[in-house]
Amino acid sequence: MDDEKILNLQQQPLPESIGAKASNIRILQDLRFRTPVTWVVPWTFHHQYRAGNTAILTSLQRQLETILSGDKIYAVRSSADVEDSRNQSYAGQFATLLNVCGRDAVLDAVIQVWASADTSSTRAYLTQHENEYELPRMAVVVQEMVTPIVSGVAFSCNPVTGSEELIIEAVEGDGLQLMGKGVTPYRWVYRGKHATTRPPESAQWQKLADSVARHTRKLAQALGHAVDAEWVFDGRKLFWVQAREIRQVEPVDVYSNQMAREMIPGMVKPLIWSINIPLVNTVWVNLLTEMVGDHGIHPMDLARAFNYQAYFNLTALGKVFRKIGLPPDSLEIMMGIRSSNNKQKMFSPTPQMIGLLPRLIAFMIRQWNIPRNLERKLPTFQHEVYQFQPETLQHQTIEDMVCSYQKVYQQVQNLAYFNIIIPLNLAVYTRLLLRRLKKLGIDAEAHDLVRNENSIASFNPTPYFQQLHRHYKALSPDDQLLFETTPYHQLGEHPVFKDLYAQVSDFLSQFGHFSNSGNDFSAVPWRDQPEQVKMMVIQYPDANGSQSGKPALDLSDLPIFHRRRIFRMYQRVIAFTRYRDQISSLYTYTYGLFRPIFLTIADQLVSRGLLSQIEDIFFLPVEEILSAVRQKPDQAESLADIALQHRQKMAEYDGIDLPPIIFGDTIPEQLPELAEELEGVATSPGLYTGTARVIHNINEFSKLKDGDVLVIPFSDVAWTPLFAHAGAVVSQSGGMLSHSSIIAREFGIPAVVSLEGAMKLEDGQTLQVDGYRGRVSIVVSDRVAENENR
Repeated sequence: MDDEKILNLQQQPLPESIGAKASNIRILQDLRFRTPVTWVVPWTFHHQYRAGNTAILTSLQRQLETILSGDKIYAVRSSADVEDSRNQSYAGQFATLLNVCGRDAVLDAVIQVWASADTSSTRAYLTQHENEYELPRMAVVVQEMVTPIVSGVAFSCNPVTGSEELIIEAVEGDGLQLMGKGVTPYRWVYRGKHATTRPPESAQWQKLADSVARHTRKLAQALGHAVDAEWVFDGRKLFWVQAREIRQVEPVDVYSNQMAREMIPGMVKPLIWSINIPLVNTVWVNLLTEMVGDHGIHPMDLARAFNYQAYFNLTALGKVFRKIGLPPDSLEIMMGIRSSNNKQKMFSPTPQMIGLLPRLIAFMIRQWNIPRNLERKLPTFQHEVYQFQPETLQHQTIEDMVCSYQKVYQQVQNLAYFNIIIPLNLAVYTRLLLRRLKKLGIDAEAHDLVRNENSIASFNPTPYFQQLHRHYKALSPDDQLLFETTPYHQLGEHPVFKDLYAQVSDFLSQFGHFSNSGNDFSAVPWRDQPEQVKMMVIQYPDANGSQSGKPALDLSDLPIFHRRRIFRMYQRVIAFTRYRDQISSLYTYTYGLFRPIFLTIADQLVSRGLLSQIEDIFFLPVEEILSAVRQKPDQAESLADIALQHRQKMAEYDGIDLPPIIFGDTIPEQLPELAEELEGVATSPGLYTGTARVIHNINEFSKLKDGDVLVIPFSDVAWTPLFAHAGAVVSQSGGMLSHSSIIAREFGIPAVVSLEGAMKLEDGQTLQVDGYRGRVSIVVSDRVAENENR
């Protein structure tokens, strides 16, 4: 009997029989995290007790009398071999007893924990997880109780999406409230080192939250995996009571159209997508390789189409940016599409950067030399590109057109590198310049940084439109009306319009390759629609002397030391603005050559009977077109049906508004405009639409049918069987560590908690539960909508 010993967690070595929870506490101690004084009753005691050896209790009581102090209170917790694993938590299945006072009471508490290893609830839990039932081996942790002012849990990453945002939840008092009891915790979300979300009513705990966040990062880094850790604060010191690896979250790709809609807006036709996306994404992948080496990203991983609309994969980009210490959304921040948190550092070095430094330094040197590199290559680009003229491309055989397509594709790919990297450099230099000027008290955004720079204006159509518009406005009212009503090709016959007509013609010669969408070569270029250009001249907004109407930036009043530093940066901005407009114009010209090439191919495919009309070519992926061209006319399948299918789908999706962010590969169901949206906290990922069943207590369990949305005030272990039948869970209270959240994640169903007013929902309502964003939408039926519209 004396062979069985209660163990102090600080002794060496410790056997496997201390259980999972005790092992994790020992890891905390080894990493010098402050923990309460902790002992563990190994599961060998439990084994003998189950075998009917009641004498083991005498040994256990004698050891407890020696170890424990009669004037202290204790926390008695389970430490089974099966709990706190990556895949199953056994949340709430085993007993935890707090504020246990006296040695005899501790012994009773240990027996209660043992008893919780074999209950109907535990057996049901195992059965629902398709495990063969085997009685857990139960060790028991006995800790000196820390009287908590605040208790909480910290997650080193988001357990819902897997994103690297640190989440802290806390309650005043003991931490058992986090598991259930209808309590909604305080909540902080950290991106980087600063909280982007914080509870306004708990400002007094902000320093504590910052300390918890720092320690949680340290713990995750030391262990090499994501963790959730429970802690208590006694008003003076922070204690860590347990930690475990976060249950593995299936990676979810997060897609954003924030930048995509700036680059390739609207619905993208199949031909444009099949050429543009591989072409541009290959450049992006090569740039990422330049920075960090092998990253495992394929060009087609960077973007995908939802309802023919382009979305960029933030998850793939974020993995690379995090390696070099940048926020996952730094590309959108640099391009000015998304604003950054003022407290959030744009750059925060990471340990991974050390090995990447040589490569990153070489990359930055190449970026510094971009102007010299471009100046050297630009004449060659211009010579090779201008060999292709739109009018000459229209008189070749279909085989020659395929050859021209391949040559133009190569030229576009060469230019695409500069068309991407130069705006990025410009965005970085502009951002640095604005910051430096702001420190000197100059609002640079109130000035036109490139005003009076004629070298820039020569590649930008905007100042030419302004000049043409001023010429138009100088006409008498009668002549303006005549100019508006006269067809463009007849303007040159009127003496009063002769100069203006010549200027518009010169404008079309210089900028006729532009269109209303530079990334959509199916769009008609300006040179082919001079009437539209004439209307743009007429309708162009008035400006007060400059492109923006803002005054030029004057650096003459700055102290000479600052003036020199700012001037060098300012000249860099001017140079890259010129390069951006110059390369953009050349890229647009070259990319636009795809239009006459494929229109000519389409004309010949119509002649062969493979297409119904020439414009159908834009509704076919390029692979389909090239395959048809390579085959003999009598062997090629008709492309008309494929084009018709894409036309019909695009017409079906037209007018459907998609969210700016999409999680995974599922497009959220389009809800009626009358749908009411409620906001909670997402704690288990997924999207689900189903019928609401509002369960107030265990007497209503029979109401729930398979696939229903389970709506509850909170849950504890007794509610676990319901989760096997629910399609999603909505809880009025709770947080990341609440029973409902943990069990929902284990069952793989969406969950939204802390939803105010959840219990006011009604049975039979159709709910869409968004476990990514924390939203619950009440879907209004057509019948109800008709009644409300009357």
